[in-house]
Amino acid sequence: MKKQLSIFSICLTVTAFVICAPLTGGAQDLAELERLADQDVKPFVVVQGIGTGAVARAQGVMISPRGHVLTAGHLCFDTVKSVFMEDFLVVLRTRTSEVPAGMVHSHESQFIDRENTVYKEHHYEATVQKLNDSHFVDNRDLAVLKIKSSADFPCVEFFSDDKPKLSIGDTLYLCHYPWVSHPTDPTFLVNPITVTGVAQTPSGLQYLAEGYFRWGSSGGALLKDGKLVGIQCSAYTVNVQDVGEMPMGLLSFHPVHRSMFKDFLSEEAPDGDGATEE
Repeated sequence: MKKQLSIFSICLTVTAFVICAPLTGGAQDLAELERLADQDVKPFVVVQGIGTGAVARAQGVMISPRGHVLTAGHLCFDTVKSVFMEDFLVVLRTRTSEVPAGMVHSHESQFIDRENTVYKEHHYEATVQKLNDSHFVDNRDLAVLKIKSSADFPCVEFFSDDKPKLSIGDTLYLCHYPWVSHPTDPTFLVNPITVTGVAQTPSGLQYLAEGYFRWGSSGGALLKDGKLVGIQCSAYTVNVQDVGEMPMGLLSFHPVHRSMFKDFLSEEAPDGDGATEE
């Protein structure tokens, strides 16, 4: 969800996986970021909410091998009809056809400016998981989707079982596809953000951070030591008249931890009931 008075999209064709890291830091940290970005089948996905006359797109991250996807809750709302969406697609962008079973659509594109290199996109149907008939997780701007497949999927571990302890000045890494509206575009960023403060929002208290983001990065995973510590929810941009999109300002995020999602993930246990599907 982006707060801005004027936005003009800047469309660039970029087909490389991009890593942005601070000049300081150990080689081991950069190697981990490289590993995350270079996976053929990533746990980081594009999520589409399909409404009547509207398609909303955001980032998402898989949090279980059974295909549970954590994303921004506001993705679920159809702003055209002012109703909540119930139909979703989870999209894997890859260089390979060897992906988990259960996809409902797949297509590929040749990038002629990369000597006809082929990149692929695989679509999976998904349902929103509800507790107490709510689209949101504990009234936060978070939602959990479940891919309609019995296959195993790659996933990211949580940084902690309980609420993570973050401090002003902490460096986290935002994982996102900057061109969510460009089918098959594989460009994927793992870039640093710095925790700077807090924000009281309609979805409760969130943490503020400075760093690069752009339209469509809501739902992006925030990593600490290679593990999931937060989900980006909103962005507060610098308003510069008639200049165009300014990927600077502040973003806000919910810190996340495993115990927040125990009811959603409990279906992985033999006797668990899990959350309800709609």
